[in-house]
Amino acid sequence: MPQLFDESALGDLGVVGTLLNVVLALGLGQIVAWHYQRYGRVLTDRRRLGRVLALLAATTMLMISVVKTSLALSLGLVGALSIVRFRTPVKEPEELAYLFLVIAAGIGIGADQRVVTVVVVATILGYLGLRNGMIARDTSTRSLLQVEIPVREEGSGEALASAFIAFVGGAAREASLRRLDRTSEAVHGTVLLDLRDGSELDALLAGIAARFPGTTYSVVDREGLD
Repeated sequence: MPQLFDESALGDLGVVGTLLNVVLALGLGQIVAWHYQRYGRVLTDRRRLGRVLALLAATTMLMISVVKTSLALSLGLVGALSIVRFRTPVKEPEELAYLFLVIAAGIGIGADQRVVTVVVVATILGYLGLRNGMIARDTSTRSLLQVEIPVREEGSGEALASAFIAFVGGAAREASLRRLDRTSEAVHGTVLLDLRDGSELDALLAGIAARFPGTTYSVVDREGLD
């Protein structure tokens, strides 16, 4: 029976150092996950991504720890990763930034650059916390507006959609169109709004009701999604 745990195999990685790296990677990943859930501003369930950040950091650390001992292993890793496909696209730049942060932390720890990695990650998180804290003091609100505008005349759906986009863009401080569907019966739109305060939202909804009679809508406040 081959010696799976002989001294030469363990000597390449170093059991104590590797275990220390695993604990440090898990700890940093968990801190980044907490920071993302606390200060993130994306309109998604941040807990879902937060659950995997620590695992991603530790997995990246393990891969770097293994491949750094052998050029053949590093080439094999490139080939293995080339078949990986992500079925869930990352739509928010902020999510992508946090993913890269934990990957970079795993790489740094796997390369035994523990102090530098911890200091850099702490600096980045401190900056993000300060920036998002300043943003939080802003009185503006972010809301997700979903509307359904009935099409009253045949063939007018495209013109109605264009008129709605122009109206919302002019009435809100910032409006980002997330989805727009046109059917023969109605125009369905989803818009992310950045408003100065709640009164501006009330005025916008009143304007939509007056400009597009029969419109039904729903509004989801960003704070309700935390």
